[in-house]
Amino acid sequence: MNTVNSSMGYTPFQLKSSFSPRIILPLYLPPPTNTPAEDLALRVLQEIEFDFMEAMDNLMAAKISQAHSANAHQAPETPYE
Repeated sequence: MNTVNSSMGYTPFQLKSSFSPRIILPLYLPPPTNTPAEDLALRVLQEIEFDFMEAMDNLMAAKISQAHSANAHQAPETPYE
């Protein structure tokens, strides 16, 4: 009943019911293919993430520079006992 007819390329059940029942899941799933719109969206999100990380790096560098500049003008500490 689930044997594919060589001349039609379908099983009789598939022709009658318009689908083929599966008992066992296929062992190999083909890799998903992305549409051009999905590829574009992924690229935009990656660019946004890169820009965000670069901005965080720039803020950290500014903090370090400001701390170094502020510490350069401090008077030496007097140790208290």
